[in-house]
Amino acid sequence: MWPRPDIREIKEYYFKDTYSNLTIDQVIQLDSRYYPDTLADSNRIIEKCWSLKKGYDFLDVGAGFGSYSRAAQKKGFHVSACEPNRNARAVFFQTNGFKPDACRFDRKYAYSHKEKYDVVLLSQVLEHIVDPNRIVQNIYTVLRKNGVAAIAVPHFGSALSKIQGKNDMYISPPEHLTFFSKHGLIKLFQRYNFTLEAFETVTKVNKGRIEDTIPNSTLSRMTWTGLYFILKIFERIDMGMVINAYFRKVS
Repeated sequence: MWPRPDIREIKEYYFKDTYSNLTIDQVIQLDSRYYPDTLADSNRIIEKCWSLKKGYDFLDVGAGFGSYSRAAQKKGFHVSACEPNRNARAVFFQTNGFKPDACRFDRKYAYSHKEKYDVVLLSQVLEHIVDPNRIVQNIYTVLRKNGVAAIAVPHFGSALSKIQGKNDMYISPPEHLTFFSKHGLIKLFQRYNFTLEAFETVTKVNKGRIEDTIPNSTLSRMTWTGLYFILKIFERIDMGMVINAYFRKVS
């Protein structure tokens, strides 16, 4: 996105009370409108992290409401997290039983946690960052030798993105500041001594929105099922809606 907001603007946006101002019940209700829901997404990503891990210390960056941290704890990881917004942290606490660090994932945080983690997760975070290069450097700093970075971002090479063009639903400043293709994301991490371990694109359909638009339950269910099936086909050629990529730190 251009022009890019400065750090002060970003901090004000994410720290203000109106951002992520949802209760845990509202979070659950909102999530239930999607297929697959966050539980399915988080379990899939955590399973892949588990298969690639060299250790058990896990950091959830921009942890939001804590779904991924919860899945990681259940799997057996020793989980830490950071989340700048206090409303999100409150829901995270109800979900996980501990509070994430109340801060951004900046250089100061990275160096205070140098080589402390075996897995670092950024799910729907990197596209929000003013300087993705700095964040990848910070990921490298906090990871131990052979550590894994798990990244989930909207895919701007997806079939749906190409169809929508400038009206892409993920173009939503000042939230989304950087738009990633498969090639761009891989090049970014290779620049900072990471190698690609695994890559896939996945599809997520807001069936609740379709149900609101088409009152007939049978017709709406057929519509979102058909749309999901079509978009799933595009996953096979790496044109799904969301990128899930896993990178290993090269020492």
